[in-house]
Amino acid sequence: MKKFFFAGFGILLFVLFTSPSEAIDLEARFVPGIEGGIFQPSGTDQEIDLGDNRGLSFKYGLSERVSIGALAKVNYAWGRYLDKPDFKYRNILLETVLYYYFSPDDEKMSPFIFGGGGISFWKYKKDEKNQLNSDYFDVLDRYEKPFGLHDQELVLLFGAGLEYSLVKNLGIIIGGRFHFLTRLLSDLTGIKDVVGSEPDQLDVPRGIPELFCGVSYYIGRGKDQDKDGVKDRFDQCPDTPEGALVDEFGCPMDQDKDGVYDGLDSCAGTPEGAMVDAFGCPTDKDKDGVYDGIDKCDNTPEGVKVDSYGCPVDTDKDGVPDYLDYEVNTPSGAKVDEDGKGIDSDEDGVYDGLDRCPDTPFGIEVDEVGCPLVKPIEEKIMLHIKYPPGGVALDEPSKKILDDLAERLKVYKDVEIEIQGYTDSFGSSQANKVISQRRADQVKKYLVAKEVEDERIVAKGYGATNFIADNKTKEGREKNRRIEIVRIK
Repeated sequence: MKKFFFAGFGILLFVLFTSPSEAIDLEARFVPGIEGGIFQPSGTDQEIDLGDNRGLSFKYGLSERVSIGALAKVNYAWGRYLDKPDFKYRNILLETVLYYYFSPDDEKMSPFIFGGGGISFWKYKKDEKNQLNSDYFDVLDRYEKPFGLHDQELVLLFGAGLEYSLVKNLGIIIGGRFHFLTRLLSDLTGIKDVVGSEPDQLDVPRGIPELFCGVSYYIGRGKDQDKDGVKDRFDQCPDTPEGALVDEFGCPMDQDKDGVYDGLDSCAGTPEGAMVDAFGCPTDKDKDGVYDGIDKCDNTPEGVKVDSYGCPVDTDKDGVPDYLDYEVNTPSGAKVDEDGKGIDSDEDGVYDGLDRCPDTPFGIEVDEVGCPLVKPIEEKIMLHIKYPPGGVALDEPSKKILDDLAERLKVYKDVEIEIQGYTDSFGSSQANKVISQRRADQVKKYLVAKEVEDERIVAKGYGATNFIADNKTKEGREKNRRIEIVRIK
């Protein structure tokens, strides 16, 4: 057995320093284990060889550094009589132990110390079946009667060791102990007061030093109040609702960012931004197929066709949705009323917003952008007619201008004009006024002859007034002799 112990001890040391490991996880966990070792009974003159033992251990982690446990061991060693192995010393130990770990339980390796106490049951045996009695050592009680060589006594325990977490939930332990045998609770007192080192006394061991190694298995997950699988000491979110999936730090995950944790979320693929119910499923109050929170028009009447933002479709983009639009194909850019109908203020057939001439008089034919095909009447038209001295007849260039004006006046029927006649400064004031009036009348007569209504035309001679040039030059006088046609309505 001792050869196996040393071989196993060496293997454990090799594994301890060469293997990858997991952190020791002690707090609030149950830890059963098995172990074996070697021991040497001490404090006796009896020759007892190095023995071997085996046992079971149990621990429970009270905190990250402290645990309490129990130990049950069986020790066997051969004793010598007359220099020959002749009897077997057997010792059964039942002890309660308190452990202290120097490293917290998130480390992979931790030294520890321990202490405790219990009871020892020992026995001397001649062989596997026969128990020795006191005659074997020439020891009798005070009545000189032989007695069986077995007893029990209280034990004090202390020791130290090193624990290494080999893989998750599995640790290996090496260490040393000393069991101090107190002689308390012994039956070999009183009449059988034969224990001691004097002649004719039984010199039983006073202590059991040992080396041991073993394995421990960790059961449970440790203290975890929110039951999320992450120990409270490492849990950064200790109040996680039961059933929620958590990350390595114990914090609940919410992959779709809807506020309902994964594991509790019945609709885990909710689009970002969507509002959800208590089960994590997106809501759609207006039942248009676009989730609340994403829906920019959340009061759409049921059955109305909507776009990707949940707003009613507006095919012609006039600001009036199709389901309310009485004219769904209004040209882009046209102004519309509340019913989606195009507005045409001047009633020329071109909608406001597209009409570049929005004030076209009613009935005037316009082009595609709403401007009249006939040029509007200017505010003032000036004619420099080449009159012979005292003459009033129109020349050909002026007739062409008046022909065009007559056509436009027939289109713009609401326009009224005044024909103003002017002369230069030569001649008397009265004569100039008369000739200017005749010339103005001649222009009016020409326009009326072109079917322009008489009542829309005022002709007036102003004579030698309102000069626009210098009368001292020929060119200036020609400019002052003029007809001005002024729009008065």
